[in-house]
Amino acid sequence: MRYNAIMLLTVAGVLTITGSAKALEYQITIIEPTGLAYPFCINDNGQIVGSIGTSNNYDSFIWKDGNFTLLNKPNDVDSMIARSINNSGQIVGECLMPPSYAFAIRGFLLEGESLLYLPPLGSNQLSTAYGINNRGYIAGQARENGNTRLGCVWEPVTLNPNNITDIVGISWGRAMGINDNNEAVGDFSTSSNPARRAFIYDDVNGLRDIGVLPGQVQSYGYAINNKSQVVGYSTGSPDGYHAFLYDDSNGVMTDLGTLNGAVDSAAYSISNSGIIVGRSIWADDSAKGCLWIDGQIIDVNNLLYTDLDWTITLTRSINNNGRIVGTGVLDGQGYAILLTPVGHLNYDNDVDLKDLAIFGSSWGRSDCNDLNNWCGNTDINHNGKVDLPDLGKLTEHWLENK
Repeated sequence: MRYNAIMLLTVAGVLTITGSAKALEYQITIIEPTGLAYPFCINDNGQIVGSIGTSNNYDSFIWKDGNFTLLNKPNDVDSMIARSINNSGQIVGECLMPPSYAFAIRGFLLEGESLLYLPPLGSNQLSTAYGINNRGYIAGQARENGNTRLGCVWEPVTLNPNNITDIVGISWGRAMGINDNNEAVGDFSTSSNPARRAFIYDDVNGLRDIGVLPGQVQSYGYAINNKSQVVGYSTGSPDGYHAFLYDDSNGVMTDLGTLNGAVDSAAYSISNSGIIVGRSIWADDSAKGCLWIDGQIIDVNNLLYTDLDWTITLTRSINNNGRIVGTGVLDGQGYAILLTPVGHLNYDNDVDLKDLAIFGSSWGRSDCNDLNNWCGNTDINHNGKVDLPDLGKLTEHWLENK
């Protein structure tokens, strides 16, 4: 420990004086080794939730810092899918019930060991939860009497359901995401026009159609950040479908485009700083994960710090510390993966003395692997030990901000 302290003081002094050039780079961590897991969401504390299994036989998981844990599934449930987690650790998703049940899918809220089913809008019990904000409000879909599916927001504590698509003419709706200002996004259709349209909803203005990209007829809203910026995709033209960014401050929907040679794209998540994640798809159905930063599209595969031949096929969710979850392929095997900005060892936005302290606490370790998240990402080059090459890479990103 004395050596670690001396090293930290010495390196801190050097870094303060010199600084260094920085380029966006990501380390890769495999979340689950069998290739059966799919990650849906990562919160600002680095907790990841998703599903694992095969068709109609899913379990849910939570992962953090190398610890992969299955969530407790009720005995009377066939499958369970966790779709979102907030910074308090509240998890939402849906349970698939046995065929003998009159209702097939029920949305849930999991707090610690307590699982609660989301109350229905009417006598029909079916519901699904897609997102939860840091205030505990839940976005999803519920069915009224009969088979009408409508967008719904459940209140915290009471879980009182609010039909946010209860507008004359709307015959279908769902809420996919909700920010901390209780603005919900999703899509809806009407009895006279079955084409889906993305929307924003809030308690003051109600539901607002945010439109489609030029020449297209449908749009799907997936996520909204705390600056009221919405991402999703728009489709319906011969050009396929394209990711969009909608900024509610000016009412403008922007076509985010595709990676070079791709025909389609979709955006699934946006951080409060405006970094967007999604994917681009080629005509042969191959796909690559991509980022949009300041209007520029970037192939995330060009930002990987690894000697292995990875192909990141999807970036699905980004938190406000720049960490990303998605899927990737290595040696023909698909995996759920975490991308961590190099040098960002704690859960804030800066590479600073706090990160250096974490690095120093792991100095000299030689037991680093996927199971312990490469010694908390301090083994930056993934060679199994924390040593000088890792320190060199950390210094390259000194004072970097996400």
